[in-house]
Amino acid sequence: MPFETTLTKIFELGLNTFNDAEYEKLSELIEPYAELISPEIDLPKIKAPAVHLKGFEAIIAYWTETNKQYENRITKYTYTQLGKTSLVRSYYEHLDLVLDIEITFNEYAKITKMINRHVTV
Repeated sequence: MPFETTLTKIFELGLNTFNDAEYEKLSELIEPYAELISPEIDLPKIKAPAVHLKGFEAIIAYWTETNKQYENRITKYTYTQLGKTSLVRSYYEHLDLVLDIEITFNEYAKITKMINRHVTV
C-alpha cells in the first residue's frame, strides 16, 4: 500500500476518534512524546490560548478541556500535501474556524508533531 494511502487512512481513523472525543484511543496513532503547537484563537465562537504542548497526555488533556467548552469537531477537510510531513486543511464549521494542520509522521507512520495555523478564508 502506498505511503500516501496509509497516511490518508490514519488521518481518517484519527478524525473519527477525535470527533467522538475518544482521545485515549489516539495513543495508537500518536507517539507518547508528540508535540502540539497551536496559535492563539480569538474568534466570536471560540477563544483559546496559544499552546506548545509536549507529550500525548498533555495534548489529550488540552483537547478534553477544549471539547468541554466548544463543539470541537472537524466537519470537513482537504489534503494539501501527503507525506512524512502532511498538510490538512480542517474546517470546524460550528466554530467558524479553519486550521491548516501540519502533521509530522515518523518511520512507523505515527504522529510526532502537529502544528496548527489559523486560516482566514
